[in-house]
Amino acid sequence: MEKIVFNPMEIFYDIEAFAEDKHIDPQSQVYSELLRWAAAAEKLVRPRAIIKWCAVKALGDDRVQVAHKIFESRLLAEKLEGIERVFATVVTAGDELDALQEPSDEVRNLLKYAALREARAAVDRYLKEHFAFDHMGRLNPGSLPDWPIANNPALFEIIGDVTETIGVRLTEKNYMQPGYSVSELLFSSDADYDNCSLCKKYDCIGRKVPFDPEAYARIFG
Repeated sequence: MEKIVFNPMEIFYDIEAFAEDKHIDPQSQVYSELLRWAAAAEKLVRPRAIIKWCAVKALGDDRVQVAHKIFESRLLAEKLEGIERVFATVVTAGDELDALQEPSDEVRNLLKYAALREARAAVDRYLKEHFAFDHMGRLNPGSLPDWPIANNPALFEIIGDVTETIGVRLTEKNYMQPGYSVSELLFSSDADYDNCSLCKKYDCIGRKVPFDPEAYARIFG
């Protein structure tokens, strides 16, 4: 299957829902600034995404092959057990909001994060509508030590032409630029799964689900 590209994606800010989810005080200055700049940001922001359908092959308890690349990860081996295909994906909020000079850095970054969140949700909806993904599983290089950020180049190679197509590049340390970008493997499973459930960064703004100590102990011992 050829790559599927969304460039750009149209998103709409729901500041009230975003603030409630991220525990931003509606009486705060930050909340007021978010409301003030949401409309301007909506016109300016250009989120983008690229996804590629890839075959999966199990290679044991701690190794799995995705397309032509082999990853060493107990987590991937467990979560992709019985899964025949996944989507390798990169989504970015882009850097267009850097043109907004007046908002504070905090508010500008929150608007970028909200745009990335909306773009990822749009990709999820597309997969559910067109590929019958009833439950979404997602695995991100770098979010857990078991599958470190050093795996980003292999994921980019699997997808191909990521920089040329949506403008996301890797630094020497394998981080993505623009900063508000995410790389991941998306798969359909019996229940939703997010790496947040195994991450001990309890105060992370991107946290979607609580830490699951029982699952952590079972997978990582």
